[in-house]
Amino acid sequence: MWGLSPAAIRRLFRDEPGVLRFGKEKRGHRRDYVTLRIPSSVAERVYRRCTRPSFVHVPDQHKMKAGR
Repeated sequence: MWGLSPAAIRRLFRDEPGVLRFGKEKRGHRRDYVTLRIPSSVAERVYRRCTRPSFVHVPDQHKMKAGR
């Protein structure tokens, strides 16, 4: 749906508030098996945050001309 790998989705939502985690963690030297349940409201919030254009500072042209 988002064009990301399952590993990228896990990293993106790993510490996101509102994501439910099921399974056993911290099992010593054995692999942890955890299922992430991602509510649609959390997915929408993350999607908006990731697709929001970042703020780019554009210098004021008037000030640049005055400084010459």
